[in-house]
Amino acid sequence: MATKKELRAKKALKKQSKNIEPTITWYKDKLIIVLMASLVVVTAIVFSPILNNEFLNFDDNVLIYENPVVANNGDFSFKDIFSSKLFMPHYKPLVFLQWNLEYRIFGFDPFYFHLHNLLLHLLNVILVFFIAKKLIKRFSVPENFSIYSAFFIAIIFAIHPMRAESVAWATERKDVLFSFFFLLSSWFYIKYTENSKKFIWLGLSVLFYVLTILSKSMGITLLAVLFLYDFLYDRKLNTRLFIEKIPHLIVFLIAFYLYGLFSKFGQEASGLSVGIVNQGFDYYPENFKNLNPFYTRILIINIRLILWIAHLIFPYSLSAIYPKKEILESLGNFIHIFPLITLGLLALSIRVIKKYKWFAFGLLFFIITISPAIAIAEEGISVFLSDRYTYMASIGIIMIVVMALTRLASKKNNKMLLIVPMSIVALLFSVVAFGQNKVWNNSETFWTNVISVSKNETSAYNGRGKYYRQQNDYDKALIDYNKAIECDPENYKAYTNRGKIFFDRGKYKESINDFSKTIELDPNYFEAWSNRGAAYATIKNYSKALSDIDKALEIKPNHSNSFKNRALVYMELGENKKAIDDFNTYQKLTGKDANIINSIGACYLNMKDYSNAIKEFSKAISMMPNQGIFYRNRAWSYYYAGKLDKAKTDANKALQFKVNLKPEFRQALGI
Repeated sequence: MATKKELRAKKALKKQSKNIEPTITWYKDKLIIVLMASLVVVTAIVFSPILNNEFLNFDDNVLIYENPVVANNGDFSFKDIFSSKLFMPHYKPLVFLQWNLEYRIFGFDPFYFHLHNLLLHLLNVILVFFIAKKLIKRFSVPENFSIYSAFFIAIIFAIHPMRAESVAWATERKDVLFSFFFLLSSWFYIKYTENSKKFIWLGLSVLFYVLTILSKSMGITLLAVLFLYDFLYDRKLNTRLFIEKIPHLIVFLIAFYLYGLFSKFGQEASGLSVGIVNQGFDYYPENFKNLNPFYTRILIINIRLILWIAHLIFPYSLSAIYPKKEILESLGNFIHIFPLITLGLLALSIRVIKKYKWFAFGLLFFIITISPAIAIAEEGISVFLSDRYTYMASIGIIMIVVMALTRLASKKNNKMLLIVPMSIVALLFSVVAFGQNKVWNNSETFWTNVISVSKNETSAYNGRGKYYRQQNDYDKALIDYNKAIECDPENYKAYTNRGKIFFDRGKYKESINDFSKTIELDPNYFEAWSNRGAAYATIKNYSKALSDIDKALEIKPNHSNSFKNRALVYMELGENKKAIDDFNTYQKLTGKDANIINSIGACYLNMKDYSNAIKEFSKAISMMPNQGIFYRNRAWSYYYAGKLDKAKTDANKALQFKVNLKPEFRQALGI
């Protein structure tokens, strides 16, 4: 039985703890606010350069400012947005919807597109912080260490140099958007695991899973990640665990259908070598020759997996495109070691699954969330080791590194063993990431960076050459196109691009030769046919011009430039009605264009249909009131229509814009 002295001491201690607890809570809340503010401020500073970024000629053109689903000129259609890329792995209607709304409000000002990317990234960073804070409690980490661990997981995720591709590139809205919904769905599922009687949390998790799969196909992995959360919360693998996930499973199956993966899965199941066979073995270096296609696929999957992990730990020589063939060649016979490394990591996670849950969770989270990127053969120039695929997956590897340091620090009961090294890493990553974000400033800086990492990458010289041509720097463009051909003499697009430079410089014979070389290398490249047709038209070989343009439209019936080129040929031949039809088709495909409307007006003028000519020129003037040529053309139409006063007014307006008028015309109008 306790003595009176012991009871008094116990009572005093209880009273003291009541006084201390509010102080601790207040301190902890204040610390969380400070850490959150630090996350936002540091991330915003590191990514501030992206607000000055332009759109790139690397998918930004195709997916954003030249995409009819985005720039639909006021004809809003949910049907078009939600049917674009349907039954393809690139199905992302919510991304197109966001871009469409931004275009309607701000036009194609890249500032707002990049700002939206940054805001979503900031929200993701905050979500990572709070989710990590909850999960770390499951790792038996002391309270005074866990909050710092969560902070460093969030800050390294936020400013890791490999984040630049996902945040600084306008096209990668899908990464930051799907991750936002993915993390929200995770948050609400974790809330549900903490109180399984509140089904509202489970319902919200399902809702955000739907939004996830409508943003990017990589979000489909959330269903598997939910079981990882169950593992952390020591939930037994029983019937209830599967039944409660039936709504998530339904969403998963719907996503599989929307992405067209049932048919794709059938192809893959019929032979995992299909992707390799389609690419051709000559794409791989000598150390891959004579290997079984299935084994080659296994090697590539494991090489990519391990190199991604290595790059996350040591992010050096970052680029949007990594030289696949050169990397694989440099590995030599070590390629056969990579599957063993993967198996070793998995075996280690199984061995320590109870004692070091954080290691097993982090590794499996990484493998699961990056699996869509490695499940199908790597097709395209920028998918071999693309940084963007690690946006969500990197959380797993970052967690392993931070938790390893946390355990060491907590054993020594010294927070500095965690704070000092992680702060140094965060500082170094911030500096590198700040510079990497500048790489994405414009197409020149972007492609120059790719060339610095992949000196023989033909697409990089093609891309930079295209940028120089748009800047009217034909000398630099020609140098880059010549280099692209030197790197790969079989690259048909390089010949077409160089042909455009020759065309711009009036060297039509050389232009036709390059377009012909493209057609020889790829007879189905419609753009080369159309461009050669335009070149023939310029040297007045109209029969060959029409023949080539007709061929281009046979290959690609909705190729807008072919309709424009053919319309111009018809104008030269005096077939104005056909020209008007083609100009109208061109506008249906691309939207209203004042210069094209002016050309339609010219056709009516040639046909002596002055009423319609005046109508078309007036439309063009209403769209571009500072084009003196439009006023001159309408002046001629008014003149022939006998409306001399209006003709004189337009002629004077044309003169204000320094447009020359024929002396006889001025004389007739008394100017």
